[in-house]
Amino acid sequence: MTISLKVINSFHLIILSNSPGEVSNWVKPLVRFFRKADPDIYISLFLTPCQYASGREREFSKDITGLNDVFAPEETLRHVFSWPWFTRCYPKGAILFLGGDPLYAQLFSLKYRLPLYGYSEKNASLGLFFKKTFFRSKTGDLMFAGVNDFLLAVKQGAASEVSKNESEDPLLFLTGSRPQHFEKFFPLVCETATLVLKNRPHTKIVIQVSPFISDSLLEKYASLVPAQCQLSVERSLKVMTTARFMVTLPGTNTAEGMYLALPMLVVCPLNYPELLILDGLAGLLDRLPFVGIWIKKAILAYLKKQIVYVSHPNRISHRAVVPELIDSITAEILSKTILTFLNDSKKIDAIRARLKKIGTGVDPREIMVSTILQGEDMR
Repeated sequence: MTISLKVINSFHLIILSNSPGEVSNWVKPLVRFFRKADPDIYISLFLTPCQYASGREREFSKDITGLNDVFAPEETLRHVFSWPWFTRCYPKGAILFLGGDPLYAQLFSLKYRLPLYGYSEKNASLGLFFKKTFFRSKTGDLMFAGVNDFLLAVKQGAASEVSKNESEDPLLFLTGSRPQHFEKFFPLVCETATLVLKNRPHTKIVIQVSPFISDSLLEKYASLVPAQCQLSVERSLKVMTTARFMVTLPGTNTAEGMYLALPMLVVCPLNYPELLILDGLAGLLDRLPFVGIWIKKAILAYLKKQIVYVSHPNRISHRAVVPELIDSITAEILSKTILTFLNDSKKIDAIRARLKKIGTGVDPREIMVSTILQGEDMR
């Protein structure tokens, strides 16, 4: 079975993306800008196979206003390898890579003979056939664009963007957007919250659950949540704007927290290898039955000595702007670390001050949209 696209006369934008952070923080805000610039544009999103995916990207993407088509990873595979190839089906169009393996975007560019563009947080080349790559360091940060949109909506009084959390300045735990992360980290968070409350009974705690986590998976672990804690299924940005201090795994949330100047502790529990996803050959080796987990532990032991920073603010600044806990982590260790900050407001204020010094980002969407829509084709 092949996947066919509609034959259209308007500009056809084909986006390739992969996992929760990219879909919610890159694809979603860009689609709105493309739709605003060209109301007749036809936008197709092809989700690609990726070890970072949650499995619910298609369900989430269907709610993104402005998308005409959304294809699951298995549909993407069937489509890219189906005949015909090297044909120009659309008089106007482009391929846009927004995360994952750039090979899929390159194949789409060859298949349809359309110009290929890409966005990257790194300064390295994405590979062959890219007509232009928009680098975060040169063009701007899509993460900042998403946060800026949210803050503008709040300022304008958009009811749907205002958090329903009634607690002021709570301790916020973000529990991961991928099932394998959630299943390991959520119980650790609940146990940690229990110990924090034992030492500080009046601490307001919010435990946030990503929209990429299924209701059935949440129900499996919901009974672990301490009675005094608030469980939130709001968009992470909504609860982040009310928080005093955030505890999170590495990822998109650390970039959002950076632009919100939200003090945070970024944790990387090496005693839970399932929480860590490896790229390339290392990622393939750790999937081997029986021996894979031991290979991964050996790799992580080596990486622990090599890793400098894992959070966005620290990697961008090349210094310790926010604290990171990269080690074997138990609820006792994590709770004690958290309490050192909750019991000393000066430490939290110092983190906030360092985050503010990073400054705001640059919104790259206007230049990306205009460049792609006005770009020459590949005839």
